[in-house]
Amino acid sequence: MADDGRFQVRVGIHLGEVIHADGDVHGDGVNIASRIEAETPPGGIGVSAVVYDNIKNKEGLSATLLGERQLKDVAEPMTLYTIDG
Repeated sequence: MADDGRFQVRVGIHLGEVIHADGDVHGDGVNIASRIEAETPPGGIGVSAVVYDNIKNKEGLSATLLGERQLKDVAEPMTLYTIDG
């Protein structure tokens, strides 16, 4: 929660397998997005390098490199970005 009482939401986005089963959603796309969210500053939108590579040339979008992070239960470190604005 921000000092002024507003909620600050964080979002993590990753491109990966998403499985819908028995009313639940899981898979790498969901699990890694959750780990990215935890690395994202309050009020921010964090994305993996695979998402960044798909949006980096879109007009009106810019991103800031967060750097390489070792995410829980992910074998290799991942490069993360935050979406600006």
